[in-house]
Amino acid sequence: MKNSLLFIVLQVIILSGLFAQQSDCSRQYSVNVLGDTVVKDIHGNTLEVISRDIFGNRVVKDAHGNCIASYEKDIFGNTVVKDGSGRRVASYEKDIFGNTVVKDGSGMRVASYEKDIFGNMVVKDKDFQTKNTIEKDIFGNVVVKNADMHIIRKYEKDIFGDIAVKDASGHTIREYKKDINGNLEIKDENGQIQNASDGIINNIDPIAFELLKESTK
Repeated sequence: MKNSLLFIVLQVIILSGLFAQQSDCSRQYSVNVLGDTVVKDIHGNTLEVISRDIFGNRVVKDAHGNCIASYEKDIFGNTVVKDGSGRRVASYEKDIFGNTVVKDGSGMRVASYEKDIFGNMVVKDKDFQTKNTIEKDIFGNVVVKNADMHIIRKYEKDIFGDIAVKDASGHTIREYKKDINGNLEIKDENGQIQNASDGIINNIDPIAFELLKESTK
């Protein structure tokens, strides 16, 4: 897994609360004829549309077509997050050591993502205290640990490339599988199936998405 992709994974984890209990099946994802990702609720109502503008920036709009967020690159290559009014709400920048630093809209540091001497990714808060560590075990599974180095998530890949997401107790809370046509099948902890397009699965679980991509190489 490429280092840059791991940085993206960790950013999404921290900012979206990936480790909290959630239901992937409460939303449906599809791609329209324009290539935009359409997010709907379980009743089929459109919630968001995710697309790219002419500059390649990712833009998120609500059901009425109003911009609610955008992700842009500045002249230094940093990612700048803006709300619907164009106000800067966050940014992702590289420091002199190559670490990714997250800042809020006022430019204050809120988190950073660094590599330790073993090549593991370490997430630190604004006070430089370690919050999470992400690493791979000897079997190639991705393991996420908290500040006390206790496992809080584990992503296991079988011989077919399918992904099982397990909690701290080893209980499977999510399964990801691709069929022969490349379609993604997601099962929650109750075995209920929700289909999603390959192009937007990173919005659901970026770590599983990267492992699935590795399986298809």
